[in-house]
Amino acid sequence: ICIDCPVEFSYADMEVGNLYTQEAYEYMKRLEFKSILARFDADHMAAPDVASNFQVIRDFGQAEEIFVKAEKEKNLGMQLVVEQGQIYGLALCFGEEAVYGIAAEGFLTGQYLADTMSRLVKKAEAAWVLDLKKQLPYLEVEDGSSARDAQVAGYLLNPLKDTYDYDDLARDYLGMTVPSKADLLGKLSLGKELERGNEKAGICLCYMGYIAWKAAPVLEEKLKQETMWNLFLNMEMPLIYSLYHMEQAGIRVEKETLKAYGDKLKIKITQLEQQIYEEAGETFNINSPKQLGEILFEKMQLPHGKKTKTGYSTAVDVLERLAPVAPIVSKILEYRQIAKIQSTYVIGLQDWILEDGKIHTRYVQDLTQTGRLSSVDPNLQNIPVRLEQGRLIRKAFVPEEENSVLLSSDYSQIELRVLAHISGDEHLIDAFKHGA
Repeated sequence: ICIDCPVEFSYADMEVGNLYTQEAYEYMKRLEFKSILARFDADHMAAPDVASNFQVIRDFGQAEEIFVKAEKEKNLGMQLVVEQGQIYGLALCFGEEAVYGIAAEGFLTGQYLADTMSRLVKKAEAAWVLDLKKQLPYLEVEDGSSARDAQVAGYLLNPLKDTYDYDDLARDYLGMTVPSKADLLGKLSLGKELERGNEKAGICLCYMGYIAWKAAPVLEEKLKQETMWNLFLNMEMPLIYSLYHMEQAGIRVEKETLKAYGDKLKIKITQLEQQIYEEAGETFNINSPKQLGEILFEKMQLPHGKKTKTGYSTAVDVLERLAPVAPIVSKILEYRQIAKIQSTYVIGLQDWILEDGKIHTRYVQDLTQTGRLSSVDPNLQNIPVRLEQGRLIRKAFVPEEENSVLLSSDYSQIELRVLAHISGDEHLIDAFKHGA
């Protein structure tokens, strides 16, 4: 190693100084380094030239004047802040100098703000919002209204992302770095902080309306470039209302049927526990990977017992290899399956049944990369159908009315049909035409 290279330097030039600058914040924001972003303070987050025009309104007279002006505008950006069924504020934007966060306070009640938003949606040519479906329970707008969901537009343009919040849209379509809700408030409630008069909550509210308004023409242009404007306007937007009505309708579930089946599963779980203890020659916590690994690979000396820092692996793939040679392993796999069905579905689903005897799952439109819907709170898409126990769970889901049936339908070989269309392969097309 040459240790006498003529390198000129001074320790003063190597001093790091302040890492947490506006420039560094914008760089980390663009790269989505969320854990590093949490170290920055509020001074680096807000772009002053943008947020300087934001106004938080708490006076009824002022709000009324703004609403009168907004009624004359063709394009609006809006957002209701709703948390646990309560409306805390309304974001409204119709220009660079017209960005407002209107707090639900005094005569500016949540109902009044919702009614006003409904009126403005009906009068505008285009009213862009974030997550329209979440706001529909509080609005009097129907399919065919001017309301357009900016998050769904962002999803169509790039379905690979995890989130389409206002700061994501700002970065991806406006080249702007703006603080997210988490940046401004951490884990605090936006609604509660708005109610308390927290200035950052007001800024967050204003950003929602402003970015929805400002990103709208860019999103529309890009959707048209990708020949997806018709898809967005005439399929995805109406779908929001359909999904909303599906969520409101819910699906009827017989709680007693679930409970009775759960009692049977408890008996089966107890039987399997005793059989596993007998095979092992002692009692232990079957749900503990550490204890299970010690029983299988140390006491019973079964193969595939490679030890790691945390103990032996008892993952499904490891146990499935052992099942043919060790009866205890087959019982452990069955125990795991039944215990999961018991906790996740029998007990878990009962907690979601409301007073109307139904489960009202939420359908997420902008989550999957393939365009499929996703069901959450609770997830009704993953009840196992190949297992007998899963099929019995499904029997608890029943039609709302007597003498009615539940209809299940699916595309037939949809991927192969799309392939036939795109490739133009005559043999594949002929096979489908003749039902081969």
